[in-house]
Amino acid sequence: MLLDCSSMAKRMLFLLLFLCTSLHGTALASTSPWVWVYSTNTTSYYLNTKNCLLNNQGIEFYTIKEVYADEVTRQNHIRVATRLHPLQDFSDLKEEVILYASVVMHDNNVDEYHYYQHYRYIYYYDSAGALIAVSKGRPDYWFLLREDTFSHYIDIVARKWSIVSPDYRQPDIDMSIARFIS
Repeated sequence: MLLDCSSMAKRMLFLLLFLCTSLHGTALASTSPWVWVYSTNTTSYYLNTKNCLLNNQGIEFYTIKEVYADEVTRQNHIRVATRLHPLQDFSDLKEEVILYASVVMHDNNVDEYHYYQHYRYIYYYDSAGALIAVSKGRPDYWFLLREDTFSHYIDIVARKWSIVSPDYRQPDIDMSIARFIS
């Protein structure tokens, strides 16, 4: 009887492992790299989990997609994009994909750490997924991420997904010229 029970347990364990492996493989094969992070009543934010890296200088690189759910917000972004690219037609703007760099700096005056973020590039896409335009950020501007804001929250979530890549560098990041703006 012990043999039958043991044999049955082995079969059940095998079946369970087979099912779990099959389901996990299916989930991995169909999974998008974009993971929902945060939503407001105007915009949803998604993190590209395949593009979160932290180098040995403490600079983190990640990509966020902003999808607009509100027409007023979309029109505001169209106005900004049109100012940057006056010859482009942004009337069908659906989303922006933004490449960020982020760093945590220690403020010796108050013995606190602050998060600073620098947008490197903004890619503008229409509703068909076609690229409309690309904006490049100023390499010397790093903006303070205030605590309890969605930008700060998104940065923290991106850090949790980051893979340490000590030698990862980007030519557009030069910390010697960085200006930290509060």
